[in-house]
Formats: sequence, C-alpha cells, structure tokens
Amino acid sequence: MKSDVTNALRFTVARARCVAFLLMVLPTSVARPLTCLLGARIHWSARVGFSWVYASTLRLGPGSRIGHLNSIRVRRLVIRANSAIGTLNWLAGSFSVVLHEQAEIGARNVITRAEVAKEIGPAHLRLGRCSKITAGHKLDLLRAISFGEHSIVAGLGSQLWTHGYVHESASSGRFRVDGAIAVGNNVYIGSACVFNPGVRIGDDVAIGSHCCVSKDLLLPGFYVNQPLRHIERSAEDVRQALVPVEASGLTERVFTKNRCKPEVAS
Repeated sequence: MKSDVTNALRFTVARARCVAFLLMVLPTSVARPLTCLLGARIHWSARVGFSWVYASTLRLGPGSRIGHLNSIRVRRLVIRANSAIGTLNWLAGSFSVVLHEQAEIGARNVITRAEVAKEIGPAHLRLGRCSKITAGHKLDLLRAISFGEHSIVAGLGSQLWTHGYVHESASSGRFRVDGAIAVGNNVYIGSACVFNPGVRIGDDVAIGSHCCVSKDLLLPGFYVNQPLRHIERSAEDVRQALVPVEASGLTERVFTKNRCKPEVAS
C-alpha cells in the first residue's frame, strides 16, 4: 500500500513537471493540447509567458494569463476568467492559489509557505472578484489568506504574516502562534502595512500606509497608524488565550487563535 501511494505521488510530480516544462518552452497554443493530455485544463484563450508553472492541479480559465519570469511551485493553481499573474513573482510551498474573475497578482511579490507547514495540513491564497495584490509585497501562507471582492493590497512593501512566535524565559524556549487572515470586500490596504496572524478586516475599510494591524478592523471607515504603547502581558497570559495544536510530528509547540478553523478554497 505504501509503495502504491509513493508511486502515485511520483507520477503526479513527474506529470506536473512535464506540464511546467511544456508551458515554459512552447507557445501556449502549442503546449495546450499536450498539457491537457497530462491532466491540466487550459482554455484556448489563456496565455502563459516564459515562466515555470508547477502545480499538481492546474486550471486556467478564459482570457487568463501568466506573465514572464515567474517561479510558481504550488499544490493547486486556479486562475479564472480574465485574471492574471504578472511578472517576476515567486510563489512556493504546499498551498493553493485561487484567483476569481478579474483578480490579479501584480509583480515582484513573494508568496511562500515554510516546509514546517506540512504538519498542519493545507492552506490557500484566495482573491475574490476584481481583487488585486499589486507589487513588491510579502505573504506568508502558513495559514490561509483570503480576500473578498474589489479589495487591493496597494502600493509597495506590505507584509501579511499568518504565524509568529512568543518567547518565554530562556529555559522554556518559545511557542508559535498561527492565525488565518481574512479580508472582506472593498478593502484598501496602503503601502508598507504589516498584518499579524489571525486578523480579520471587514467590508469597506481603508487602511493607511505603514499601519501595523494586530487586531480585527470590522467597522467600515479609515484606519491610520496608532501610537506605540507598552502592553503589560506575559507569555503565560498569551498562552492561556490560545488553543494548543495537537498533531503528530510537530517539531515545536504550536498554538492557534480560538476562531482559527481549517479553510477550503473554492
């Protein structure tokens, strides 16, 4: 049984590599029938530039496009009608990417998931209709990140983190805190914002540049950076408010926020 699973995995990897190679070296119109034989679903009007596009499941809808010089190595890539990935993006890790109609990942973005994430199951990046990640941003996909419709990570240099660490005394070490990030509809995120794990952004919210978002922003309106302040809170206080993650093979202590539940990309 174990050998059958291993053989099936090897076949999936080999097939995905063949698809990636064909799309990189051949015009999309020529590569398309060959990649379809290998299990990919690419619409005749989709276009892929000179990029490495490796995904166990690959779906490119009508009018979708992937630009030049991207390195994409993900578990599942679904780009629906008239959506796009621009140029010079780096996507790597065991996560799914789903771009709904007219959504876009711009240029020079780094979207990754660490190998340690295999301990906790799948994650995804989901962009709703007409949502966009512009240029030069960093997204951490240890847990899921999802955007509603007509939302944008604008400007340059924002970071969205779905995990972090709390350090205890030298003898106790540290533990990890995970949390998915959910952004609603019609949200604007200015340049150089930093999102901490587990935050939720409601609909019709605008976040000014250089904000550190460490709590939910659920009321519509404009948010600007808060003054730096000291919080009297120990590592034990933090741990008491979290739920321990029980999973075989964990190499460190992991906690998650109470509302954090597994998500499935649609």
